[in-house]
Amino acid sequence: MKIDFTKAFCKRDAFLQELMQGHRSFFSFGVENGRRIASTQCPCRLEERKTEMNADSFRMVYSLADTGGELHIYFKVFHDFPYFEYVPFFRNPQQKERTAVIDRFLPLDISGEIETPYYGKLRLKDWDLPAGNRLKVCYYMGSFSCASDFLKQERLLFPRPGENRLHLGSLHCGRSSESALPFFRIDFDDSFGLDMGIGWSGNWMADIELKCLYHDDDVWQAGKEWQLSCGMPESRFYLEPEEELRAPGCFLGFRDGISVRDFINVHRHFMMTHHAPHDSAGKLLVPPLSTTSWGGVESENMKKIMTVVRTHDLPFEVHWIDAGWMGKDAPCPHFCDVDGEKSDWGTRVGSLHINSYAHPNGLCEVSEYAREMGLKTLLWFEPERFCANCGSPLLTEHPDWFLKADQSNYLLDLGNPDARESLTKTILDFLEREKIDHFRQDFNINPYNAWKSCEKPDRVGVTEMKYIDGLYRFWHDLRSAHPDMFIDNCASGGRRLDYMLADYSFPLCQSDYATFMEYNYTCVQLENYYLNEVYPLHSSLSWMPEGDLYAAFSGGCGMGIGSKLWQFPSRYPDKGFDYDGYRKVLLAIRQIRDLLLTGNYYPLTPNAQDLAEFCAMQFHDSEMDSGCLLIFRRPETPETEFQAVLQEIKPEKNYSLYEFGAASPQDITGKELRWFHTELSIPRSVRLYFYEEIAK
Repeated sequence: MKIDFTKAFCKRDAFLQELMQGHRSFFSFGVENGRRIASTQCPCRLEERKTEMNADSFRMVYSLADTGGELHIYFKVFHDFPYFEYVPFFRNPQQKERTAVIDRFLPLDISGEIETPYYGKLRLKDWDLPAGNRLKVCYYMGSFSCASDFLKQERLLFPRPGENRLHLGSLHCGRSSESALPFFRIDFDDSFGLDMGIGWSGNWMADIELKCLYHDDDVWQAGKEWQLSCGMPESRFYLEPEEELRAPGCFLGFRDGISVRDFINVHRHFMMTHHAPHDSAGKLLVPPLSTTSWGGVESENMKKIMTVVRTHDLPFEVHWIDAGWMGKDAPCPHFCDVDGEKSDWGTRVGSLHINSYAHPNGLCEVSEYAREMGLKTLLWFEPERFCANCGSPLLTEHPDWFLKADQSNYLLDLGNPDARESLTKTILDFLEREKIDHFRQDFNINPYNAWKSCEKPDRVGVTEMKYIDGLYRFWHDLRSAHPDMFIDNCASGGRRLDYMLADYSFPLCQSDYATFMEYNYTCVQLENYYLNEVYPLHSSLSWMPEGDLYAAFSGGCGMGIGSKLWQFPSRYPDKGFDYDGYRKVLLAIRQIRDLLLTGNYYPLTPNAQDLAEFCAMQFHDSEMDSGCLLIFRRPETPETEFQAVLQEIKPEKNYSLYEFGAASPQDITGKELRWFHTELSIPRSVRLYFYEEIAK
């Protein structure tokens, strides 16, 4: 599929030209006496302009009127996608004086007019009745470890009180995707809109407003102006002499002459190209197929499972060691295992002492064996949180490095350079010593109270700004030291999914909803269905019950999968286990992943959130003219017949169509494939088809 970006590039470049010439305001802030100042009121200069392979970059320096401070904004304008983005830094150039107070800084505060009224105008005698304007905001729920995680929401705004404004954000959450994902799209019509991302891993807010109709001196106004603003919900601060503070960044994508359906894939490929980790050779790092072991499982039992993996040629790529490997030298069972009520793993967080009861020779024994079996090792850490009783000497040796989160937990203050640098060295030394290939970072606490507890008057938001900047520096330093290492971004399962952290990481446990034994696999299916649109590199955990294809493909229709099938001893493989069937399922999941990496994604069932409806998705590689089709009939779906129009299929061509589990493929015309029809006679069932063009 080739998309013409000509009109979209024109829209973006016209916007940027207005911005750089001072004809368009794009940020704002408050000063004393309640005055708001727009960017157009701030003198600015252009610095450090350079052209790179995929983007132009430059810095705009704004003198912040009446404060004594400066705002340095680093822009990047992309050549291959109609997007630009920027990151702001506040600086105080004064050596002895602090700045005046800067109140409620909004890094994006823009407005515009709807160009084409949705319903048009109606002329009645001498009256021009108001245009029927509207706009649609598309956004996604965040992760709350529940059945509604990542569901897509669409809200229509109309120019009338109560129906003209939408507020999104993560107020008091402290983790960027706990309430809603920091991505949304504004659609003015099917051909024109804006794609928005907020680059901040803490608290954020966004307000989208369509101005109301009003009557003034017998003149009806059309209500066609819209307003978009975003930033931190709470910020009021001065800068100390020579201090620098980082603020939330943003990206804006422009859609003009491109359908909403096609722009989903523009967004996906933009994210995978410019906001995803790449290795030392520039190749995209991707979520793996992982077999997981609870960290409290003994080394010998971990090796036993890896032997099974290799003996039966299961296509796993990573052996994932989860929490429970650290702390005191004593049993640490999984919370879902037979002795799960005795699990004390949470009280061990903060200690990097390897539990010698489970791992008498350290973790190096396990990681070396994994390499012999052709596997990489992924190891769980939670480096920011320290339980008060974890036994870490840092709590007593450096109490000034910590923020108190609650009665039993502390946060290592990443905004403290000494604390962050010590953590970086400790983690890098540990990874090297224990021969760990990949780094999994969890974050099972809301940091908001810790940040707020140490704030001072007129320094609101500063602790958070320094902490988030420190988090980025920490991950940057880890990846710089190990560019072939990926970071698994967990945070209680998918609660820090923003585009800044996507530069370094992806989530392999996109939601903790699937952490426990009992959950609805249809809900995990929906997680993948919607995350495939907005956050392309992601993966779910799954217990993968033997022979349950509905469960396996519900978890595996994202990118990769983390199989918890044999995570602890009471779930080890029984005699007669169907290894051949398990292998085929994993190979199919890997094939789905590869199509998502190179191809386009088409959700085929707009009412997928209605559990009485089918859920179906298509993955298509345009270059190879091949793809797959995945169809779920839910337990509640009464219909048996499914039909859909597949995308990018050439009716004049012939295709080979293979159904998963069938003995052999069949030949089918492009016309038959495009107007696809099949039957699922059994509730809670799935059909997976792979297709490719038959070469002449």
